[in-house]
Amino acid sequence: MDKVIAAGAEAGELIWQMPMYEPYKEQNKSDVADIKNTGGRYAGAITAAQFLAEFV
Repeated sequence: MDKVIAAGAEAGELIWQMPMYEPYKEQNKSDVADIKNTGGRYAGAITAAQFLAEFV
């Protein structure tokens, strides 16, 4: 993350690391699939990041 923040500063872009609040991971669980790509009504940015983190 330090490299991303440094690159943002060099480019003049503001970067902020969002928390990966583990309890929100429950929103991506599915009864019919390995994982859902939408967490629900709340914490969309965090659940989207947790979804992507499963693949990178």
